[in-house]
Formats: sequence, structure tokens, C-alpha cells
Amino acid sequence: MRKLMVWFGLMAALLMLPAMAQTQTAPNRGTAEDQKACSGDARRHCRAVLDQGDMAVLACLQQQQRKLTRKCRAVLRKHGQ
Repeated sequence: MRKLMVWFGLMAALLMLPAMAQTQTAPNRGTAEDQKACSGDARRHCRAVLDQGDMAVLACLQQQQRKLTRKCRAVLRKHGQ
């Protein structure tokens, strides 16, 4: 359950960062499709940091971009990551 909560927090942080940088209005949390696109990649490539917080998982995803699925890379690009 904790990993699930960390995962949802990660996705919120991942999708909020660019929106927060661009504006102070309500952040873009992304769609369910955006979240689904990276969930498998996070579990597969960033398992070791899932319990270290959202920013650790985001950093891991950024470092592993070459290994990520096309869909997850597209989500990262879409959100300025």
C-alpha cells in the first residue's frame, strides 16, 4: 500500500513540476493515461527508489530515459522533463 501511495505521489510531482514552473495557478496533474504510461517503467527501472520519495523516482526516470517505453518518454517530454 505504501508503494502505491508513493507511486501516486510520484506521478503527481512528475506532472506538477512544469506547470508550477510556468504558472502559479492550479498545477496540471496529467491524465490517467499519462500516469499509466510510466507506472510500469517506474516499477521496472526505479524499484530501488520507490520508497525514497517522488523526486527520487522522477530523477531515476530521467536517468533511465533510454530504457523507458516510448509512451513514458513522451509523457516526460510533454511535461518538460
